[in-house]
Amino acid sequence: VCNLHTLEFTLMQYNDQPTLPMTLTLVHQLGVAEVLLPNTTIETDLSTILRTSLGDSVTFLSLPRRDFNEVNGLRSITHISFDDSVLPELSSSSRYLSVASASAVIRYVEYLRKTTLAPKSIRITYQCINDRVAIDRASCGHLELVVPLEKRASCLMSVVDHTVTQGGRRLLRSNLMM
Repeated sequence: VCNLHTLEFTLMQYNDQPTLPMTLTLVHQLGVAEVLLPNTTIETDLSTILRTSLGDSVTFLSLPRRDFNEVNGLRSITHISFDDSVLPELSSSSRYLSVASASAVIRYVEYLRKTTLAPKSIRITYQCINDRVAIDRASCGHLELVVPLEKRASCLMSVVDHTVTQGGRRLLRSNLMM
């Protein structure tokens, strides 16, 4: 996820498992505007499912498969990242999908969007999202995360809410629901 307004670049990767619902949820939660796909996947079932599921809210762009390159990705990340603490984690061989995707995104931003990324100018973070659970609205209600089922009962939000301001309370609620 690349946010040029805040100069943040978040790399996410999860292991092979049924991840389409997780991917769709993340795309909606993060407000993704463009999805980059290798040109070798444009005519696949996955691409068709993504286009159907996301509709017109997201623009799909095709890049040459060679732009998804792990070696170039690590080199580019090293060049633009102002904090080198994430580099050892990204150097792991199990992160190659995230690093290869970063290569494509950086190439897209610099060459197709004609935006220069200055050296040491971007905050890069890595998130492993294997430990997330996607919960639908009905399950969220039954689990009483933010609203109790009975008037005198407590919900998770009321138990962990030690915030002082409304903004803090909204942030807590948002994090519980994310």
